[in-house]
Amino acid sequence: MVEMLGGTAVGWDSFPPEVGHLAKGLAGAEAASAERTVAAPRPGVAFLWTVTSLAERGWLVQVEELTDPRMFQWAIRLRDDRLETLSALHQLVEQVDFDVGLDAAVHLVAERTRDLLMADLVAIGTIDGDHVVFSVIAGHADLAGIEVPIATSINGIAITSGETQVSLDTEVDDRIDKRATRAVGARSLVAAPLRHGGQIVGVLDVLSGRPAAFSGIDVRTIELIGGAISAAYGHAADLATKRVLLAELHTKVAALRESEAKLRHLAQHDALTGLPNRSHFLDRLEQALSRPDPPAVLFIDVDNFKAINDSFGHDTGDRLLREIAARLGASLPAHDLASRFGGDEFAVLCEGIANRLDLARRAQSIIRTVARQVGVDGQDVHLTLSIGGAIASGPGATPEAVLKDADTALFEAKRQGRACYRIHQAA
Repeated sequence: MVEMLGGTAVGWDSFPPEVGHLAKGLAGAEAASAERTVAAPRPGVAFLWTVTSLAERGWLVQVEELTDPRMFQWAIRLRDDRLETLSALHQLVEQVDFDVGLDAAVHLVAERTRDLLMADLVAIGTIDGDHVVFSVIAGHADLAGIEVPIATSINGIAITSGETQVSLDTEVDDRIDKRATRAVGARSLVAAPLRHGGQIVGVLDVLSGRPAAFSGIDVRTIELIGGAISAAYGHAADLATKRVLLAELHTKVAALRESEAKLRHLAQHDALTGLPNRSHFLDRLEQALSRPDPPAVLFIDVDNFKAINDSFGHDTGDRLLREIAARLGASLPAHDLASRFGGDEFAVLCEGIANRLDLARRAQSIIRTVARQVGVDGQDVHLTLSIGGAIASGPGATPEAVLKDADTALFEAKRQGRACYRIHQAA
């Protein structure tokens, strides 16, 4: 037996066999539906039967006569429109937080759902403690922010059971808060749970002012739309997580680059003075030799530095070397490179040197700037320098050959009594 809406009890033999088969397929369902189009004996006439299980309350059987062939075409177009709409909604989800923000996307889904199902109100709520808070409402915007208790509402049943709940007539459904439905003029509703990450996080409500307004295909459409909304929230949450991870990655990459930069600096610079070291100097010299204008090199040695170390100690000697490095850097043009080769030896890579006279002037400038008195432990120490210079001899010159010529000139300056400079004369 089946109890029709309104209380009339009839047997299944009152319906076409297919309708009974639909009902048997739903046996045991808490609230489910199925539908099938059944051709009638007369040509051009058919009926669309929808059977909905109401559990222990019986069954709802709906029938729609399709007497005009154009009705079939309309039904097909309606289904195609729903499929296209659902496809568009899922594409919209992919755009969340890219072209369209999450709030705008969810509001758009709610409005489109309302149009698609000819509903009066569509509400999207999320779980907040023991209530559902509806922040998105299409059709009754002034209700945004309304809270519904989970324990005593059909929404709570949808959330706790994880199953879509259908109320065909809110006036005779004891699961319904009738004051709430009357306030918005609802006579039927569908509540579909929203999921994310394997958990139910909210509910999608679709309401109509007409009883039994939603068919089985409507319910399935609402569930698919609920999936799109769940995906939108999940997609936004995933993007937020990815942003945090991306920010952490950027921070780590920046720290790594900073560490790499420090390592490169340490590998290429002298720890005591901060000047480029011998390795860095040789790289720059090799690059300079590949350019058309030949570079020049000045070798610098601090006269009697061992005696200063022995007299004042190594800490004082280190302070003296740092002072020499600072003075040396201040005495050079921006394109020249000063380097500490080790101990009390320094080297300068000079570019834009036209001849030996230009290089001699550069050596004189260094002596004037660097070879001055330095206060050490309350005593004045007068610095003197010995400098040897050389200009690359031609296109085939190598770093080793230029350094050898400069070192030879430095030896000659020391042999001449120190505190002077000598420039190598090419053969």
